[in-house]
Amino acid sequence: MPVHFRPGRRQKAWSGNVVAIGLSAGFLEPLESTSIHLIQTGIFRLIGLFPGHGFDKADIEEFNRQTLFEYEDIRDFIIAHYKVTNREDTPFWSYLKHMQVPDSLSQRLALFESSARFFQHGKAELFREESWVQVLIGQGIQAKADPMVDLIPAADAIAFLRDIEEVIADNC
Repeated sequence: MPVHFRPGRRQKAWSGNVVAIGLSAGFLEPLESTSIHLIQTGIFRLIGLFPGHGFDKADIEEFNRQTLFEYEDIRDFIIAHYKVTNREDTPFWSYLKHMQVPDSLSQRLALFESSARFFQHGKAELFREESWVQVLIGQGIQAKADPMVDLIPAADAIAFLRDIEEVIADNC
């Protein structure tokens, strides 16, 4: 039985004297596991910006800005899983592969494909470079080599790869 839901977030998580945290602030996808994280960061953010005397507009705007950034960052990571798929065997998967995505995600995908580069946009990002790279490579994104690779002496690269090989062998 299909589960119908409407993904999205509130325009303002903090409005007046009301603060939405966790699922009351936004719902992204039933299969993602970020709800507890969003509750925790929402509480920490509220504690960090909670007023001492009255509600200051600057504190409320900062809370809303950080909440927006966090929800959009997680949204992009979730969408990436669907967008970069190689599947087109059903109308569902075909739509997802060819759908328009937010500019923030388009820019990340283009940068990765052009040079295998990926950059964090801030310390508040839940998913780090390693997570993004694993999803993108795991879904078959073919990236051009980072030009910085040519600056690594061949002997150093071989030694590094041998170290990785030994770690894998020790753990198998």
